[in-house]
Amino acid sequence: MLRTVSRFLTSLPRLAPSLVLASAFVLTAPLSPARAERPVLSIAGPLDQGDPDLFSLSDLKALGTRTITTTTPWTGDEEPTFTGPLLRTVLAAANEAGRTLTITAQDGYSVQIPFMDTVDWDMILAIEMDGNPLDPTTYGPAWIIYPYDTNPVLITAPYQERSVWKIVRIDVE
Repeated sequence: MLRTVSRFLTSLPRLAPSLVLASAFVLTAPLSPARAERPVLSIAGPLDQGDPDLFSLSDLKALGTRTITTTTPWTGDEEPTFTGPLLRTVLAAANEAGRTLTITAQDGYSVQIPFMDTVDWDMILAIEMDGNPLDPTTYGPAWIIYPYDTNPVLITAPYQERSVWKIVRIDVE
């Protein structure tokens, strides 16, 4: 290995100057661990200047999680336990605030949610159901869950329509 690097270094003067500079950077730059997880969520807003915040599942877990055990219209008679960070905490981590959130799912479905919902309700960005990561073929990577069983108003159509699953993007306006 050392001989190969030595031969490479002695051949540098014959390489194009841009290759020499790039090679020198690669050889001298400290190695950093590769990102173990790909981002599953992007959050864009007026403060981003075109550069959205990206979150992996580990990033979302690191924000602290809450659990909500509740019935939903989508899980039948079961009362699953959902786990994930409060949506307002995720938005704060992205340094975003506004009047409206546009939540977009993998299939392009999107819905608008008043930003005040994140203040008025302890809604979470669920990333687990019953202790297991949300299955990306059904509800994952993330699903907005309101504490439905805590208030009858949350069982109404407007709130159910805001409960998007397979979330991949949040735009803050």
